Amino acid sequence: MKLIVTSAFTHQYQNQFSLQNKITTITTNPKYKWINTPPLNLEQYQSMDKPFTTEVLQNALKKQLQSNPNSSPGKDGLTLPFLKAIFPQIEEQLVTTFNNLTTTTDLPQQMKPVILKFTPKPGKPTNNINNYRPIALIPTISRLLSKIIANRLQPILDYIILHHKPKPTL
Repeated sequence: MKLIVTSAFTHQYQNQFSLQNKITTITTNPKYKWINTPPLNLEQYQSMDKPFTTEVLQNALKKQLQSNPNSSPGKDGLTLPFLKAIFPQIEEQLVTTFNNLTTTTDLPQQMKPVILKFTPKPGKPTNNINNYRPIALIPTISRLLSKIIANRLQPILDYIILHHKPKPTL
């Protein structure tokens, strides 16, 4: 098992840019000028750019388990309870992998496959496609990374959304 996990999470990435370079690229690149958002301050950028830690991963896993402990696994076959059980053996590899992913736009192949399932809506005839719900079964490791990124984005999204919220008219 450790060999499989190791091979899945050892892909190393390069081209890491400094924080200042990232800020300059985003704020001066003409292709982003159409996005009318307030500029983020250095503290906000740093909160997004700080390395992932074991604690961050543990908290995300704990929240995932609390919100949906019986969720179906993706193609990787890992369930949340199983991931929790093996977490002490793979935590360093996960932290390293997640931190390496911050310097690239490409996910490892093991994190990409999604299985799309269609489940019938309760009490609806199954002969109509509109009576099915699509469910995407994403690899558990990918869901964990998504949760961590969503947690980091939340304060900044609140800032951006509240900044652009129209003022009520009387």
